[in-house]
Amino acid sequence: MTWQQASKACNRSGSGMVVPDSQAEQNFIWREMRNWMGALGVTIEADLEVWIGCRHLENSGQVMCHGDSEAHSYATWANNEPSGGSETCIRMAKKFSGRWGDSLCDQRKFAACEFNPISACELNRWSTHFKHAPGLCLHNHEVRSLQVHGLAKCGVACWAEPLCRSFSLWLDGGDVVICQLNTRSRTDAGVEDFSHAQNCAYFEFQRMS
Repeated sequence: MTWQQASKACNRSGSGMVVPDSQAEQNFIWREMRNWMGALGVTIEADLEVWIGCRHLENSGQVMCHGDSEAHSYATWANNEPSGGSETCIRMAKKFSGRWGDSLCDQRKFAACEFNPISACELNRWSTHFKHAPGLCLHNHEVRSLQVHGLAKCGVACWAEPLCRSFSLWLDGGDVVICQLNTRSRTDAGVEDFSHAQNCAYFEFQRMS
């Protein structure tokens, strides 16, 4: 997706595009995203790039990020970056060993969202903000699947994934369930993409006030 599309997708209550604030956070984000892109089968170096929620001011080199009212205090530019001109959006890139480079904002790259830390109490409260369709599962529009402990953790994973519009929980009777993140919801998926299954439950976010 483009930088603007990523910004819009991540612009939900309590979340935004991922922004590294330290070298430790930079290393963590790049490691996780590199592993995720690898799991998707992406191997071409030019495709292994991730938008972050930052842009640099033309001709100054200063970085402004989501949530900042002044220039961002952390940056890790690759050699000879930023290159300047109209390339103002910032991405991490494999060819820079994960360090930053600027790019045209309308180029398509991977993206990730981050959200503010929330308490266990708030996680439990989230369960009241899902539309629930027990025994129904969506197929053919999966972003990825992961093992989680409970509904709230799957909801958090969907909230943090820019492409996620709904999710399914595959139950096996234990504490760990399979959380399937989907790119579509009931309003934009075909009826042929849904099936009934005793061990599956489908969820969509309801807009929180």
